[in-house]
Amino acid sequence: MRLKQSAVLASVVAGATINTLEAGFLPGMAVVGILGSPSGAFVGSAILQSSVDGTTWATASGATAVTGPGVNIQSIVLAQYLRLNCTAYTSGGIQASLLSDID
Repeated sequence: MRLKQSAVLASVVAGATINTLEAGFLPGMAVVGILGSPSGAFVGSAILQSSVDGTTWATASGATAVTGPGVNIQSIVLAQYLRLNCTAYTSGGIQASLLSDID
């Protein structure tokens, strides 16, 4: 796989929102989401959420909640906006990397 685009989201609450168009992705594009804890010590629950308007959020298509440390790989479909949201948090940090391979 040749890496064409990538983006990183980090969160301990409702994380930073990315506009998928500005990050080089397209709405409707299937990408690989790699979710994990850089320190290996995340305690909580987090999920990738998407939005068409940046205001109303829902679970991204194909996303599942991550509930602890480790690496979780998901295939998701993008909307216009995407964020990593901690729905429950005790300690540690979590981030998501988005990868795609398009020509």
